[in-house]
Amino acid sequence: MYGECFAQASGGLRRASDGPQAEGRSPAEPLRGSSVAEDQRCDRPCRFLAVQRLGDGIPGALAHTHAAAGVRLEVPCPVRVGIARGDEETSVGLVHEPDRDRDLAPGDASPGHDPDHLAPFGQLLADLVGGSLGVFHAHIIAPMPADLELCHLPATEALRRFRARTLSPVELMTAIITRAEAVDGAVNALVVRHFERAMGQAREAEARYMGHGPEPRPLEGLPVGIKDEVPIEGDPCSGGSLVTKDDIADHSAPIAERILAAGGIVHARTATPEFSTAGFTHSRLWGVTVTPWNPGYSSGGSSGGSAAALASGTATLASGSDIGGSIRIPAAFCGVVGFKPPFGRVPVDPPFNLDQYCHDGPMARTVADAALLENVIAGPHRNDIVSLRPKVILPDHLEGIRGLRVGLSVNLGDYPIDPDVERETRAAAAALRDAGATVVEVDPGLSHLEVTELMLAHFGLLWADGLAKVVVAHPDLVTPYLVALVRRGQEALSRVGAYGGLEREAAVQARILAVLETVDVMICPTTSVAGLPAGDDLADGPFISPAGRLHDYFFDWSLTPPFNIASRCPVLAVPSGMSDAGVPTGLQIVGRTYDDETVFRVGAALERERPWLDVPARRPVLPALPVLPVLPVLPALPA
Repeated sequence: MYGECFAQASGGLRRASDGPQAEGRSPAEPLRGSSVAEDQRCDRPCRFLAVQRLGDGIPGALAHTHAAAGVRLEVPCPVRVGIARGDEETSVGLVHEPDRDRDLAPGDASPGHDPDHLAPFGQLLADLVGGSLGVFHAHIIAPMPADLELCHLPATEALRRFRARTLSPVELMTAIITRAEAVDGAVNALVVRHFERAMGQAREAEARYMGHGPEPRPLEGLPVGIKDEVPIEGDPCSGGSLVTKDDIADHSAPIAERILAAGGIVHARTATPEFSTAGFTHSRLWGVTVTPWNPGYSSGGSSGGSAAALASGTATLASGSDIGGSIRIPAAFCGVVGFKPPFGRVPVDPPFNLDQYCHDGPMARTVADAALLENVIAGPHRNDIVSLRPKVILPDHLEGIRGLRVGLSVNLGDYPIDPDVERETRAAAAALRDAGATVVEVDPGLSHLEVTELMLAHFGLLWADGLAKVVVAHPDLVTPYLVALVRRGQEALSRVGAYGGLEREAAVQARILAVLETVDVMICPTTSVAGLPAGDDLADGPFISPAGRLHDYFFDWSLTPPFNIASRCPVLAVPSGMSDAGVPTGLQIVGRTYDDETVFRVGAALERERPWLDVPARRPVLPALPVLPVLPVLPALPA
């Protein structure tokens, strides 16, 4: 990918389409000057760059040649540049946007920014050379990797630093984009990228924090991944299907509308299985998305791209949706946080707002970040008649849990649980006990076969006039798992019936509510297995879990559907530990109906006792760009 973007000749940069003597230049003569049109800008981090001496000796641009466009483009590229003067060589990190309109003089800040700019490009160079470079040689020592601390920085901390002017939204976005270019090829979380647009919006956010223009908004400048089923007016919205791969959204869903209105920057759309119908994430359109912790295992689904982006440091916040566990399953397999709000708390596009199984919700790396995003997206909406009034705001400070009663159910009744999942679930329960909660064992007595049957019957009713018709009309385009799920749903509906389904769902709800009458929250595993093989359709046949347990169907390993049936219960999904397969395990914190704050209090307490993703040792290790050889020294340019 990177090598295709550049043309290098004798240490200089030239147009990719030029011959050696094009425009009267020798192959060694670099392009000079700065006259790049705005629509030619490229915000993608680059591998080969050159610092060029412009005007009276101050490098005014980092430049690369983009093979596809065949033109020289200026880019904001993090890179370490060696500048040689006589017998001395100094290495400096240039981490901000270069001049795009004019040459820089010593002491200049980047144009369009306040002189007190957080990282003025010209001032950085002026400080380096004492205001006068004279004749110099410049060459690339190595690409500067993404700042991993910025890539994993909590959203709440990023906002604090933005307000204190110790971090710029441009710096954060640059780090996120650089990280994505380096590692997302191995993860496949970001399927549609808006990097150039995002950099422009980051500059606008920076201006707000510098006091130019309106006040910063609640998510101002934060990179947010949006699941590729959520419409944003004017943007692609494929739902992960070849059938709708060319669709452009004609409106924005409430969750997207609110994220954008709050200043969140949608830098990418995240992977989803076809029409969000699976507990894993792969499709014929986008390919396979894996957990960053182990590429042999799935990210989970259907919000797998969002979870994988958070875990790998290529998004700061992300959206999810949940009709059977699609926020909570990938949160478990990727080791991040997801919240299934109670039904009606977060508005949903019609007609799915009328389906009690359907929820949109936040995904994040920390409990506080999930609360931050939840506070933005929750509340009544003009297009959703079931959205709840008044809006509930989660507090910035979450109280401890001393004295709370926590009910521990390892298997909800008879779900078959892998040993390492049980081990980590019990360890999480012990941590909550250490935090001051009273932990007692509870048993709602659920049958996993009954819950799976009811869920499939519900899907059969919901999709009878929708996805079933898509499968019939486009048999050559849809995925095998979609075909199998539609068929299984129709078969289950014929056995259960619409009214029979309601009766039996009410019995499931009653069992859950009876437990919640005795405790403040109930905790249980998110999934019974410690990971799913990446890329397997798991459409019809059984599969064997990492612990060697046989499962009849790919939905009978998830403990999430009971709480789509009991949809008024808030559920916070958090990491519980690590499986023997090297994949994170997850914990569901189930609250009483509409008691959102208590599940966040419990999640925050667990995070304090057993933190995740806070230091490098608790983050996935992903392949980085290879170390590049030192490039030849550029010839000195005459004054």
